[in-house]
Amino acid sequence: MVRGRSVTRKEEVEKEGEGKDKDGKEKGRKEASPGRSPSPAPRRIKTKTNRNVPFVRENRTILVSAVFSLCVVLVGMLLGKMNTKEVIPSGRDVERFLFEKMQAIDTKLIELGEQMKGMATADSLQQMKKELDRSKERMELHEAKVKRVIDSWKGRPMLTKEQLQNELDRISADKTGRIDYALYAGGGRVVGHSPLTPQIPTGGLLSYLPWPLNRLFHERVHPSANAWVLMPSGGINGLSEVPGNCLPLNGSTGFIDIHLRETIVPDAITVEHIPVEIAYNPGSAPKDFLVYGWQGRAKPDAGGLVSLGSFTYDLQGHPVQTFAFQPVTQAVDHIRFLLQSNHGHSMYTCVYRIRIHGVK
Repeated sequence: MVRGRSVTRKEEVEKEGEGKDKDGKEKGRKEASPGRSPSPAPRRIKTKTNRNVPFVRENRTILVSAVFSLCVVLVGMLLGKMNTKEVIPSGRDVERFLFEKMQAIDTKLIELGEQMKGMATADSLQQMKKELDRSKERMELHEAKVKRVIDSWKGRPMLTKEQLQNELDRISADKTGRIDYALYAGGGRVVGHSPLTPQIPTGGLLSYLPWPLNRLFHERVHPSANAWVLMPSGGINGLSEVPGNCLPLNGSTGFIDIHLRETIVPDAITVEHIPVEIAYNPGSAPKDFLVYGWQGRAKPDAGGLVSLGSFTYDLQGHPVQTFAFQPVTQAVDHIRFLLQSNHGHSMYTCVYRIRIHGVK
């Protein structure tokens, strides 16, 4: 700082520069020989700069070589193909060494990629083969099922519109299309039956007694027998009987005696049971049974019975099954349904509906 005015930084730098220039010129004159011009200052600066460049370049090369050498060693160890005793060069040969190693790594990667691609292709082909085999099996099962359905229809006539209407009319006509001479509403009656299962009361005042006492005063015919056996119960949509609305004969054997509305020459009997799909105990359905007929007396005698045939109710068949009697000429007004076995239930046998057909 000079008294009277302030000296700026710029002026100080300029003064220092002028001083350095003067010192440089004086020094140059002293070192210069007579008749030769002094060496320019930029040459000395260039010489100093060129002296540092190889050092920096060498350090950078060593650093890069070390990094790439470490990468090569790691990749080689991962691939398991590199010998750990291999000497890694340095200096000018490192670039060629790294190039060769990178080429080797690329080759190995390509080979591994091809192997993996081949493995994936083999797995895919195997999976596709398994799926095709499963599809073939499904198609064969479907074809066999279709063939069975087609074979089951061979030889069967196709229903015409008139035939279909006739079938519907038959179903609406008490499911048989024939007169039922045992119908309770038409005058038929149950006049006798074998003992019922103990769980069923006999009806009337006696029905309020305990069942052992009830059995002591057992009536000949249950009050609901006519409704159970000789009348439709109007089940599901009126097409089937109501489950449980039956006459339960005790055990697997028994009989039911029916007085017909008039004397006829019988030619068939229709036995109806509920569909097996909705039955509580399918084994309670009747199986083997005999049918007899007689005329005039409430109780038959041995000489007056007319055998009408023996039959078997098919539990897996249609719920309504009609059985034709063997030809007879004798007119009767009573029918005995004689049960010989059921489909496996040991406690009782359910009889839902019996129809008797014939001619006057």
